[in-house]
Amino acid sequence: MVTLTELKNHLAIQDDKHDLRLNALLRGAIAFVKSYCGRQFTYGTYTEQVEFVNGVGFINESPIDEVVSVVDSMDNTYTVWYTTNLCMIKLETKTNDILTVAYKGGYNTIPEDLKLGVMQYCEYMWNKPMGVHGTGEAELRTYYEDFDTSVIDLYKVVRT
Repeated sequence: MVTLTELKNHLAIQDDKHDLRLNALLRGAIAFVKSYCGRQFTYGTYTEQVEFVNGVGFINESPIDEVVSVVDSMDNTYTVWYTTNLCMIKLETKTNDILTVAYKGGYNTIPEDLKLGVMQYCEYMWNKPMGVHGTGEAELRTYYEDFDTSVIDLYKVVRT
């Protein structure tokens, strides 16, 4: 999502003496953002259980490139009427069911604002007065309560 070089440029760090800590922050920040948003972000083929209401369902790994199949638990297939480039799938039938959706989606190139959100989280952690005592996702997650998540909120999967 973000390289060490991009992070160092963002933080205006020119030497290599903090690379170990910065790499740990970066790994933890990326893991946190993926967990917080409920997404992987990388382009690939995904299979999800998706709840459809009136023939409309929402997948996690947008943008959608192609819906490969939509099937129910009895192996009945459903025809996709259309998709939005983000995350919505509309079927030809107005079914209310949890269906298995196989699709291709995610990002070939990470959006710049999402990269910025990851780097802002690293910057936030880097500048914490008490510092980071651990390098794992759990340690980083405990510090995010004061972090402004507005940039990464745009990418968060929300289910009601």
